[in-house]
Amino acid sequence: MTEGGEAAFVEEITQHMGRESESALRNRQRDAVMNALHEANKIDLPAGMIEMEQQQLQKQFTDNLREYGIDSGNTPPVDVAMFEEQAKKRVALQLIVAELIRQHELKAEPAKVRAMLEKNAASYEDPAAVVNWYYSDKSRLAEVEAMVLEDEVVDRVVGKARITEQILRFDELMNKGQTDSK
Repeated sequence: MTEGGEAAFVEEITQHMGRESESALRNRQRDAVMNALHEANKIDLPAGMIEMEQQQLQKQFTDNLREYGIDSGNTPPVDVAMFEEQAKKRVALQLIVAELIRQHELKAEPAKVRAMLEKNAASYEDPAAVVNWYYSDKSRLAEVEAMVLEDEVVDRVVGKARITEQILRFDELMNKGQTDSK
């Protein structure tokens, strides 16, 4: 063992597991809220927005292939139609969330943006550098502001929803669908 010994190592692992489980719980809650909003609000979607979202999803897919070392030039072309349902859902949710933000006059409060940045940067070796990196570019900062606004929408919906609590073991939470249920 190096700095701090075994106790420091256990404390660091405990903090990491706490951050990871908190993040996974929040993601599950967000997904449940978004699915409920999508199911409860069937709206007509602009075809142009769906097409743009399909193209964006196709590009992300191709970029992911490249990141895994797969040359998209050596693979069959990816049909943009395979992204249609996902694109429709994403466009619908963008419009629903934007309308909720407008209706409730929600704002990305600077303190909440800062808190989210600091929380997300906490696991990095130099958290201050990560926070500064976001603040140094308006488009990166806008991404975080959008996440804060989305959290505001989720919190507003959760505050009005009937919620059923469920107790999960850490491995059930982190390995959704992969853990043996005994």
